[in-house]
Amino acid sequence: MASTVRLCVKWFVGLALIAGLFWWYRDELSEIISQQFEWPWLAASVLVYFPSLLLTFYRWCLLVRAQELPFSTWHGFKLGFLGYLFSQVLPGSVTGDVVKAGMLARDQSRRTLAVATVIMDRIVGLFGLFLLAALLGVLFWHLVHDHTVLRILVIMVWLLAGFASLCLAALAFLPVPVEPIAKWVSRLRFAGGFLVEMMRACQLYRWHFRTVILALALSMMGHAGFVLSFYFSARAVPGPTPPLEAHYVFIPIGAVAQSVPLTPGNLGINEGVFNSLYQAWDPALKAKGALTSLAQRAVTWIVAAMVLGAYACLRGRRGPSGTFQANDRTPSPRALTASPGPSSK
Repeated sequence: MASTVRLCVKWFVGLALIAGLFWWYRDELSEIISQQFEWPWLAASVLVYFPSLLLTFYRWCLLVRAQELPFSTWHGFKLGFLGYLFSQVLPGSVTGDVVKAGMLARDQSRRTLAVATVIMDRIVGLFGLFLLAALLGVLFWHLVHDHTVLRILVIMVWLLAGFASLCLAALAFLPVPVEPIAKWVSRLRFAGGFLVEMMRACQLYRWHFRTVILALALSMMGHAGFVLSFYFSARAVPGPTPPLEAHYVFIPIGAVAQSVPLTPGNLGINEGVFNSLYQAWDPALKAKGALTSLAQRAVTWIVAAMVLGAYACLRGRRGPSGTFQANDRTPSPRALTASPGPSSK
């Protein structure tokens, strides 16, 4: 009952934020809405968004297989579809990760490692987002160096991407005395076993570092597709639209807000963030960002309907044993101290 009340309150807060934003820009919105919307651009946005979403699901499948858990790609897509559907209804996209982690852990004996794959997927996704924004910030610096707010945001992204790159390099190449640390950590009450399993997960990712790099590349490709989809949504909304190159600079920065679980689907949060970014690009775009964010939200709901159909089709695909492990060729788990096989370092 209490969780239902909290969910209703967060829906109310999200709708109130939307209403307040629209009331504040009511004159500009009425002028934009009176013009003709370009619906073919919205259809193009859907066509770009859906395969980009599938890339994120496949990225997670790779990270699960790197942990050598019994897992099939079909099962990964099924859980990805389910998590996406929950993220469109419940507060924040993190909720979808919680659903995926719970469903995967339910089917695995090594449940902590199953949860670790979702955590790693979130880290790789955010790192890919920052890295994409940092690289495109360098490429299109000439577009933002005259915009103070955007220039500061790009510099902040460069710092965060540099720090994350150093952490990734440390994970891959620095020698870590895993066994002594694991023995000490295992003595900790409550969290000792969980932390040891997380260390085991990190060790396996060190052995399969090429898989992590491939997942990072897929993350950047997926985010690039999401930005293109957002740009197509912007073209569907009447009024002037910043160039595609500018979207590749500031949209990844705004997308970070989608990872914060505040309102259902970050309703009202995204509209305010992207409206501010559009105004940072051009102060005359007072309501373009909010309407574009709403158009993109409509795209995500259309894709959610498509995902629901795909989930219904995949739901019954079971292997001979009754589990979702058809065509699974992953080997059995190795111990923490086992020698690595064909290394991905």
